[in-house]
Amino acid sequence: MKQTFSIAASLLLAATVSTATPTAHAVDSAPLPQIAVPKVYIVPMKGQMGTDVEPEEYDAIVEDIKKVKPDIIVIQLDASDEDRKQPLDLSEGRANRAERSIPKINEYRDLALKFRTELRDIPQVMWVNDAIGFSALMAFAWPEMYMGSDARIWGLQQVTMLAMGWEDPDVAAKMMAAWTAAGKGFLELGGYPLPLGDALLFPDRNLSARWEGRKVKWTNDVDGTWIIDDNPKRTPIFTAQLAEDSGLCDGTADSLDDLMFILGYREYTKIDSGEKAIDGYIKRWRKAFERCEELLQDVGDEGGGDERALAKQLKTWESILSEMERYPAVEYRLGRQYGLNKGAVKREIEQIKNQLQQIRNRERGNRTNGGNAPGGAGLGGGGNRR
Repeated sequence: MKQTFSIAASLLLAATVSTATPTAHAVDSAPLPQIAVPKVYIVPMKGQMGTDVEPEEYDAIVEDIKKVKPDIIVIQLDASDEDRKQPLDLSEGRANRAERSIPKINEYRDLALKFRTELRDIPQVMWVNDAIGFSALMAFAWPEMYMGSDARIWGLQQVTMLAMGWEDPDVAAKMMAAWTAAGKGFLELGGYPLPLGDALLFPDRNLSARWEGRKVKWTNDVDGTWIIDDNPKRTPIFTAQLAEDSGLCDGTADSLDDLMFILGYREYTKIDSGEKAIDGYIKRWRKAFERCEELLQDVGDEGGGDERALAKQLKTWESILSEMERYPAVEYRLGRQYGLNKGAVKREIEQIKNQLQQIRNRERGNRTNGGNAPGGAGLGGGGNRR
């Protein structure tokens, strides 16, 4: 997989930022409250990572939680690196399509760290409905984990697949070190053992589990009570059943009622302001993206190089740029599907402005030359009169 220098530079910069950021460490969880009817704040992380799950959008959620002061926070994770409307394909041929997710590893880690530290006095529960790809990292940032009965946690081999795709071995080594270190930071934050992280990230690592008293010990071998993964070509796939049997998760729940009952509450008050905020954001950015697709079609239909056509194209590209600057998710999706980013759109805008300027300069030149020409309507023509 051939990479351009510009992408390499951006990823190396992300890796530098990663190594400069303090390493995440386990954060103690607050105990569940001993009250009959707790207030439960739902934090949805659903859809596509990098677009629907946009780290910046959760800053307002954190502030809202501080204001509302719920008794319990439930992180509802149902996310993937791919658009959920499309079938998931983790084959090597598609690995390059996920590369734009890589720089956001640090942002997602910081998001998890923000929840775990700034809201550490409020009990937090991770409820996985599905976690495929980089979203699986988010699941491990919380020690209290429950899963839906048909949920899965898998797909982290994308990290090493992308690193191994670099032609320059030095760059590949740096990428591998940076990405896997960032990935393991999530597990450290949730207090999960690193052998588990190695198996999830590296296809050639085995994984088994054994009980030592009431504690599960994970090892990168096949000597444990449960052999989770002995396939050297893939990373383990945790179904809800396997996760519960091996002690990875604390139980399964297919509804919020089920989850709260398992936690020991027959009644609760649901706070849905976070759900409304995220649902509204998803609708807005997707509508903006659809508009950009329509605008791209308009650009293709706006042929001709005359001033009027160019002015129309300029307005169209400026509208696209406006939506990209308003919603990072729009730029992310346009990049994945059309190879467009803000830099490319800005260059297109500058090129059209130059063309328009050239046309206007020619028109001014023609008017000036025409007005002074002998026999014309200007001063030269008037000088022949008596």
